[in-house]
Amino acid sequence: MNYRIKGFVPVPNKAIRLVLQGVGNRFDYFYDYLWQPQEPRQTRLVLIGRELEQVRIESLVLEKEVNATIQ
Repeated sequence: MNYRIKGFVPVPNKAIRLVLQGVGNRFDYFYDYLWQPQEPRQTRLVLIGRELEQVRIESLVLEKEVNATIQ
């Protein structure tokens, strides 16, 4: 399945945004700049593709966020 992903992810104990982007099975990630005070520190991802399972994707992302916060 071909798809694209791009967005930002907050990393616990980091003041810098993590950028995530990918096409197919190739992913890249890097830190770009400090979160701005007015910016909500939340995962924001855009996925483009066919037959994406929205509920499953959302639950997996939320599960990872909760586990990262607990650790």
